[in-house]
Formats: sequence, structure tokens, C-alpha cells
Amino acid sequence: MQWPSLNPGECREQITWQRKIVTGQDSFGQDIYTWWDLLLIYAKVESLSGLELQREQQRWAEAQYRVRHSFVKGMQPKDRIAWNNDGETLYLDVLDVSDREGVRMITTVIAKQWVP
Repeated sequence: MQWPSLNPGECREQITWQRKIVTGQDSFGQDIYTWWDLLLIYAKVESLSGLELQREQQRWAEAQYRVRHSFVKGMQPKDRIAWNNDGETLYLDVLDVSDREGVRMITTVIAKQWVP
């Protein structure tokens, strides 16, 4: 059996996993939150296109990016990813986090660009 692998040389993008934490409430009783950095890791960030885009959009209509990095337990779809792309910080809204191969070697994320 051939185990899936991720070439470390392909992981050229530094990303930060962030989680929303409620820090209080405003005068109307609505939650006030901030984003906390959970993990800084190198990853392969790909813009989906062609057949890959069609395949992912069958499940997630808004899918735009696939992010792959070494396996990390505990990342959730409610988290987001901060990605410094050519001097501009883009925030990716996580649609799915999975260990597609099931061997705990690679985390695969499907995401869309996050708009505040």
C-alpha cells in the first residue's frame, strides 16, 4: 500500500489558523469576539480550477481554495485561516477540514475567501 505524501518543498505558504473567541457583550447583549491565533504552519495553498473546482463545488458551492499541510488534530470548520499572499492578508473561511486519506498525515482544507 502506498501512503499519501505531501512534499515539504511544496509547502511554501505560511498560514495561521485562527479561532473566534467571545470576549464580552455589547450594550445590546450581542457577543463581542476576537480572533485568536491557534497555529502557525507552512502549507500548500491552491486556487481551485477546472475539474477540481467542479468536484468540490458539488458539495460546497462557494469553494475557492484547497489548503494542504501536515496533519494537525483539532482544527474545525468554524475556524478561519489568515494567509499572507504577496503582502496582502487574505482570510479564508473554512468549509471543510478532513484527513481524506485517513492516515493522519495530511490535513486537507476546502475554503472560500472570507469577507468581513
